[in-house]
Amino acid sequence: MSRKFIFFCVFLTSGSLILLLVNSLADMQIIANIWLKICLFMGLAGILLGIDLRIFLDESRANSIISKLIVLSITILILLVMSEVAVRIAFRGITTTADDTSYFALRWNWFNVRFNKLQFREREFDIAKADSIYRIAIIGDSFAYGQGIPIAERFSNLIGTYLEAKRCSVACEVLNFGRSGAETVDHLEILNSIVLKTRPDFVLLQWFVNDVEGHDKSGRPGSMTLAPSDELHAKLQSASALYFLVSLQWYALQEALGWAGSYSDYISRRFSDPQCLDSQESNRALKQFIQSCQDNDIRMGIVLFPDVVGDLNANYPFAFLHERVIAICDEESTLYVDLRDPFSKEKEYRKLWVNQFDRHPSSLANRLAADCIIEKFKSIWLAGAGCADGDLASDVTE
Repeated sequence: MSRKFIFFCVFLTSGSLILLLVNSLADMQIIANIWLKICLFMGLAGILLGIDLRIFLDESRANSIISKLIVLSITILILLVMSEVAVRIAFRGITTTADDTSYFALRWNWFNVRFNKLQFREREFDIAKADSIYRIAIIGDSFAYGQGIPIAERFSNLIGTYLEAKRCSVACEVLNFGRSGAETVDHLEILNSIVLKTRPDFVLLQWFVNDVEGHDKSGRPGSMTLAPSDELHAKLQSASALYFLVSLQWYALQEALGWAGSYSDYISRRFSDPQCLDSQESNRALKQFIQSCQDNDIRMGIVLFPDVVGDLNANYPFAFLHERVIAICDEESTLYVDLRDPFSKEKEYRKLWVNQFDRHPSSLANRLAADCIIEKFKSIWLAGAGCADGDLASDVTE
């Protein structure tokens, strides 16, 4: 038994080494390197174990230990597979997760997300706008993109449905330029390089608290992963629902023990001083966005989404960021909608989440946002689209 075990481990090790060499020389990988490295580690460990057992124990004792280890390994493997299947069945209704790299998120994205030629989650449209179209462009991050919800339930599409029902002399077209992970600096780039070419009549910027960070996230609090390497962690995170759930508990434990800092503390340290360089750069990017719209004679507005983690009133940790954006809006004579108040009225705030693993806005949150946005900007949109007097008057006086 021990000889056969050692022979198998030698075969596993040599096979892994050969495939790693082939992968390094070929243009495409036959098997992902991370799995080959795991096999290589297991093979080497098995060889060392087998040799040690044969050196320090007699043949029968070594065979007995190896047999028990094989049975134990097979039992653990079966339990892991059964647990993985059980987790996938139990949480089959989960769409996305906060970081959008988990098994759940990748599965949902594969079946539900399609991009147009401009790489936005939006239908195809003519970049050259006809005079018979009143075009509204919505720029934002994953909140505008609609992470975890169907396209039809995004606030941009709900706005479009509302406007389509009105009797206007020109067609109203609402286009979503949301891009997951985009910051204010990215919104400015999207506006200048793509959106302005579509000649929008109105631009709505969707803002969230992490938009102030920019591309430098080196100071973000980090947590230790369960896997010993980032590469292995990424593979397991994307392939295993069980690993994702266990990782969540591991991160929560680290934060509870003070091993990892909180995101709100990080934001406060970095941006609480309005005169610091990071705050000034964030403000500058937002002002440049507004200025770019003004330079092109495009009316615009901003909708501010809060981070729904509980109290959105006195104890809301990101209130100072909202107030800073509002001050810029007042300074630049820009209309805005702050969703803190309407969202705070929802007693069961978790209903505003996509699901228990993802705090992105749910369908309900998007409906509330759409109602508030429409209420704020409908008179501008309906007048710009040449709405019939009856519709316009009724909407303005509602």
